[in-house]
Amino acid sequence: MTASLFGLSLAELGQVVEGNRNRIPDVATIRKRKDREGWWIFWRDERGGRKARSAPTRKLAEQLKAAVSTELFLVKNGLVTRERHQQQDWSRRPIADSITDYLDYLRRNKRCNHHVKVTAHWLNLWVTGAGVRTLQDVEDLDRTDHWLAEVAEARGWSARTYNACLVALRAFVNRMVTLKRMTDNPFRKIVARNVKADKVRPSRAFTPEELEALIEACPNSHRRTYYELSGRLGLRWSEIGRLDWSYFNFDKNILTLPAKITKNRIEVKLPVPQSLIDTLQNLRREAGPLFAERPGRLTWIKDLIRAGIVKVKQPLKGLARYRVENLDGYVTKAGQIDRKSLRKTFCTHLALAGVDLRKTQQLMRHQDVNLTAEIYTDAELLDLRSATEKAAALGSKSAA
Repeated sequence: MTASLFGLSLAELGQVVEGNRNRIPDVATIRKRKDREGWWIFWRDERGGRKARSAPTRKLAEQLKAAVSTELFLVKNGLVTRERHQQQDWSRRPIADSITDYLDYLRRNKRCNHHVKVTAHWLNLWVTGAGVRTLQDVEDLDRTDHWLAEVAEARGWSARTYNACLVALRAFVNRMVTLKRMTDNPFRKIVARNVKADKVRPSRAFTPEELEALIEACPNSHRRTYYELSGRLGLRWSEIGRLDWSYFNFDKNILTLPAKITKNRIEVKLPVPQSLIDTLQNLRREAGPLFAERPGRLTWIKDLIRAGIVKVKQPLKGLARYRVENLDGYVTKAGQIDRKSLRKTFCTHLALAGVDLRKTQQLMRHQDVNLTAEIYTDAELLDLRSATEKAAALGSKSAA
């Protein structure tokens, strides 16, 4: 143990107590519990508020009584600031209280349900796996650092997954520092992993027939609209999950994405095709979010199977049926069919429709045109033969 009350070292605390031993008044009283075995400790804090705690034995009750008397003496005499007193109070509480407060804070700030759910997943995984019980345990950097390394190795996490967990933990502790429940964020010293070292399978685009089949086969109208907004307007899944009806101008067929939901935090206006406007009109409400939650990976795979784009190799039971290795057509030479495929499909279909690269870049909202041309345009679907025929025809006309 390297720290004690209010963040003071044991040596510093010992000096303070030793120098004021005769001046520390006995402010707490001990009484035996009547409802069950144990003892009550009663006292009033520096503001006069009534406080009480229980202890299982008389010995622990005496220790707690001495600690309370020392704390109040230090605070009242200005030897310790109120902030340190509050930090010490929170450092003893179960960390579940702080996590609940943090998740409520995210909801109040209108973070999407998916973000809150994923954050809760990372925090609960960390608390259970690393054995974190209070905020005092958070200060033990080695505990979390070793746990991250072990769980990443055991579960085969990619660098991207490792970093996502680390970002969630850092954000939680940053909030605790802002609320003055902690003095510093120790997780800033944990080094993020190199994402470029990950082996990433590229996504492939859907053919026009596959996209139509996916939308038609989806049994849920809200999910069909979700897929259309990504495949026919190029919206990111994170943006679709935070869409609100107030962002649409149905008179001018315009969607305004506010800066708070876009990736580069810049407001943008996008033209919406009439076919998509008609689909949205069927779901339209006066106000509020379009979607309560985004489709999960399992739902996505099931929709691909319904559309006949992916087939199950063996009729296995449970989740094993939907593993990548048991899916025929999910991974091909051109790439895999993940949720990024829809956005790549939109970019590729613009190229197939003859839209020039500059307009495609604007609609995709890319800063670098090379990202539009090389990453998001699927060369496997481009009609190169038709292009060469057009170029040859143009040369023939010039010769004539």
